[in-house]
Amino acid sequence: MTFTSPFAYFRDRKLRLILLVADLVSMAVSYYAAFYLRFDGAIPPDMQLLMFRTMPLLVAIGMFYLFVFEVYRGMWRYASINDLVQIIKVILATSLSFMTVLYLIRSEAVPRSVVVIQSFIGLVAIGGMRFNARMFRKVVGAPRRRIPVLVVGAGDAGEMIIRQMLNSGDSPYDPVGIVDDDPMKRNMRLHGVKVVGGREHIPSLVARRGIQEVIIATPSASGSQMRGIVESCKAANVRFRTVPGPRELVDGKVSVTQLREVRLEDLLGRDPIVTDAGEVARVLAGHCIVVTGAGGSIGSELCRQILAYRPSRLICLERAENPLFFLEQELRASPVVQDSPDVLVPVIGDICNRPKLEAIFHAYRPYAIFHAAAHKHVPLMERAPEEAVLNNIGGTLNVLEVAHETGAELMVLISTDKAVMPTSVMGATKRVAELIVQAFAPRTTMRGITVRFGNVIGSNGSVVPLFQKQIAQGGPVTVTHAEMRRYFMTIPEAVQLITQAAAMGNGDEVFILDMGEPVRIMDMAEQLISLSGYAPGKDIQIEVVGLRPGEKLEERLWHPWETPSRTRHNKILVADTRPRPWTTLIEQVTALRHAAFTMDRAEVIRLLRETIPDYHPDDGRAVREVEPAAVMTAAAASAP
Repeated sequence: MTFTSPFAYFRDRKLRLILLVADLVSMAVSYYAAFYLRFDGAIPPDMQLLMFRTMPLLVAIGMFYLFVFEVYRGMWRYASINDLVQIIKVILATSLSFMTVLYLIRSEAVPRSVVVIQSFIGLVAIGGMRFNARMFRKVVGAPRRRIPVLVVGAGDAGEMIIRQMLNSGDSPYDPVGIVDDDPMKRNMRLHGVKVVGGREHIPSLVARRGIQEVIIATPSASGSQMRGIVESCKAANVRFRTVPGPRELVDGKVSVTQLREVRLEDLLGRDPIVTDAGEVARVLAGHCIVVTGAGGSIGSELCRQILAYRPSRLICLERAENPLFFLEQELRASPVVQDSPDVLVPVIGDICNRPKLEAIFHAYRPYAIFHAAAHKHVPLMERAPEEAVLNNIGGTLNVLEVAHETGAELMVLISTDKAVMPTSVMGATKRVAELIVQAFAPRTTMRGITVRFGNVIGSNGSVVPLFQKQIAQGGPVTVTHAEMRRYFMTIPEAVQLITQAAAMGNGDEVFILDMGEPVRIMDMAEQLISLSGYAPGKDIQIEVVGLRPGEKLEERLWHPWETPSRTRHNKILVADTRPRPWTTLIEQVTALRHAAFTMDRAEVIRLLRETIPDYHPDDGRAVREVEPAAVMTAAAASAP
């Protein structure tokens, strides 16, 4: 409780001076009214004298507490429960202090009932002025032309949004109704706005009430629930926007200023991922962690989430300078790095450069390595299989062996569903990388685990940014096959589960993330076009262009013989794997790397098929460009 000088409030603020005078007059009038009521309208002369003698004391004490409790820092037009609480404190403190002072100066006794009555009347008078001003502003001073909106969701987010719409004079919105699927909330009111139905009533409500926009205030809605709401809005031919999802909200509070368009991930999202933060912290907190491929989609999100656990060092290893530069700029602004600038160590380096890896790992002695670096673009790797072998296989072997040599406790390989019964070079090389990590397990005390999952929304080179670019250009949107399906998960979801799996693994496991149901790419294209405000097939055309080299219609998350089983986390499965003997595997890997160094692409494919028997490339469709003979000869001459 602090005292603020009146001069701090009323210097050049005549309006607040008027408010102070009004409050003091209210106290004086309420004091007179209390005597009047106490004596039924006939105040005895001695009591009148006592009233006029003590009234200045009451007003002076009241003025003191009006400043002590900083009543004038609030704005009348936004009067709230907090303002009412402050006024109650002023009234109670004034009454108690008034009675105490009268006792100490041995003044004639003011009837206690008068003080009680005055307290109630003063509260009504002072509080009433503020709330009447707010009500007057709502009825008379509100803008005449506001956008009628329908709010979806009568929960906390809906309450916040509606309150801001009603209280802000700058808000262009007029909430005329709420829809919620909970029948128990039907006909209830939030700040005077009635719950008028469920989401199935959106089209009829839009037509009847002239709704111009629907605000979806359900940040925790599942993907299927969001799809249902969006379909209802489309049927009503009305604009719709949403509040941020749970992963976007820092403090759980939503604001009208945060409203945004509905995104594809909103329609595909599922229930928020729940992880055991304590278990994950045991792996990450206070340890030196290396992330390879730190500038990529998964690698950069790994860096963000790992940094939140406050590692002793976070080594961001990346060979592409621009992504690493932008990642460093972002992470330098985080509170963790602000507190401890030395925690972040960005390093330009290539996992194929073993001496560089050895220098980094010997310098920092990492506790855990999250290996996300890889060539992942399927058609490009069909045209450069030697690069896929050198990076995805040779790079993984380098990281694994150097981590073991420097005493690391954990290595996590980030794998892909394309490694299951692969039809592409990329998938086959990632499958070999999985086998390397598993086969190495008996040779080390380091835990080596693999986390395998499908596509992530918005990753570099994924289909979603491509579709969005094509839509922005006016189409057409190109789909390789009408029945192609893929598993999808958001990047933050995938990384949460990667760190959880890392904490759960004992060594040599292949963990598989539960990706839900596969999504038809044609449906995704149509949804993106619709979310962009166009009609699929009318405003923006969709063209089927045929499968690209290495692609298949549907991906699988496990081999037929792996038979995954549930773990203690409901979104993580573990495969029943068949580790390859190390001696046999390393001979095959050595031959593959030699063929890649000599750029013998036919031999690379033959050795991949020999190493991965279930690898079935579509040789008739694959395009493998041949470099000029001089380049091939020079490469062969420099091979080890």
